[in-house]
Amino acid sequence: LHKEVARLALCVAEMSQDAQAGEAEREAASSQTRAELASAVASAERASGQQAALQAEVERLQGELAAQAAQAARDLAASVEERGAEVRALRAELSRLERQLGEQLSDTAARAEEAEGARDAAVAALLEAEQGRARALEGAAEEKARAEREQHYAQQ
Repeated sequence: LHKEVARLALCVAEMSQDAQAGEAEREAASSQTRAELASAVASAERASGQQAALQAEVERLQGELAAQAAQAARDLAASVEERGAEVRALRAELSRLERQLGEQLSDTAARAEEAEGARDAAVAALLEAEQGRARALEGAAEEKARAEREQHYAQQ
């Protein structure tokens, strides 16, 4: 019976040691699992923090982009308005120059007409003067011919 009790005590001791070893292994595995879980949680928290930072950066960049787009639209609208004003001013200047050119053409036509009239009058006066000169020369030639005839008659 002693042997049997000793053998059972030895079995109980081995089972107790096995149980303690299993408990130690479970504790070590549990500790490792907790450490891995804590690491995973910390990594997830870091990733979440990075995601929040990235989201904030994206929102900031979107805000900047929207502000730049709005400024570009305002600048473009101002530029278009400015160009429109320049075009209107150029059209007004063109209209003024066209009116001025029309007036100058009218003045030039009137002066040309006056000059043509003056030229016609000058040509008529020259023609009349030439005709008068021709008549005078003709009269002088007739007078000379008459004088020569008279002198010829007188010499005969």
